[in-house]
Amino acid sequence: MLSSLLAGIEQLQQQYASPEPEALITRVASELGPFFGASGVRMVLKPVSEDSPHLLSSIESALAQFLGAQAAADLVTHVVDHAIVRP
Repeated sequence: MLSSLLAGIEQLQQQYASPEPEALITRVASELGPFFGASGVRMVLKPVSEDSPHLLSSIESALAQFLGAQAAADLVTHVVDHAIVRP
């Protein structure tokens, strides 16, 4: 019984573990693609490194230059919902 409980806990930890940075960047890019196309996504993600802990704030400031602050915040919320919370 204890072993199955521990296995269940380990499975939950793996399920909710933080994704690898490059996988997260790829998912973010796929969410932005329909709005900006491949070259626009490259421009938005250009300042983001794979080990950057500030992915969302980096893209939000880049998006704000294109869209304005409110639209950028709304789009980042969409990205969080679809690329991070429900991948």
